[in-house]
Amino acid sequence: MKLDAADLKRLKWALILLALLSALGGAAVLGAQWMQKDADKKNREASTTRKDIQTRLTRARDEEQELREKISRYQNLTAHGYVGNEMRLDWIETIARIKANRRIQKLDYEFSPQRPVDAATLPGG
Repeated sequence: MKLDAADLKRLKWALILLALLSALGGAAVLGAQWMQKDADKKNREASTTRKDIQTRLTRARDEEQELREKISRYQNLTAHGYVGNEMRLDWIETIARIKANRRIQKLDYEFSPQRPVDAATLPGG
């Protein structure tokens, strides 16, 4: 079958419509690819942001737990009298009272100047 000028005249609008729809389809494919690349980029950015936030949240939780442990240790030290106001005068009076009650003739003791507590003697090292 051969196409002549009359056939092309009848197919003119169909060929124009075919070209137009082909161009429209190609533009739609290119637009979809561009939108997919943009969505992938935004997804990677959101994923990176989420990981950063999770890392900061984990760090904050660890710091919170560490602070709770330190507060507990401090409260324990305070309860045992390792931290707080000095009670040397009370100790001297208590020793004198015990000495008198038990009729102890000689009891030697010495209070030396304060110095930092050795970490090995603290609860929890």
